[in-house]
Amino acid sequence: MSTEQNKQLVLRFMNEFLHEHRFEVLDELLGPTYTQHNPAIDDSKEGLTAFFREFWKKHPTTVYDIKCVIAENDLVAVHYHWIVEPGIFERAIVDIFRVEDGKLVEHWDVVQPIPEHSVNRHPMF
Repeated sequence: MSTEQNKQLVLRFMNEFLHEHRFEVLDELLGPTYTQHNPAIDDSKEGLTAFFREFWKKHPTTVYDIKCVIAENDLVAVHYHWIVEPGIFERAIVDIFRVEDGKLVEHWDVVQPIPEHSVNRHPMF
């Protein structure tokens, strides 16, 4: 797959799974093995499904506001504003996915709380 196709695959994951909560798309999007580097989520489609079923049950109105997508070869990074509870529980996140044979096969993330105050005048996004 091309870098652009990899990028579109990840955006489909972000939109159809994270935004629309469509668990059935994971069969199409994830590879036969799925390595998860987030310590709160188990490897595999089942681990991802279990985590988000519980999370969305508690936080059904969570928003994922994508700010930037960067792709190179088999890696795609998505920088976004994660809003669980506006003004209370918000994070800046970078998700990194590795694509193999048209499927998502590996995931890393970096999660940063959004501070109430900043020593500079630059916004997080």
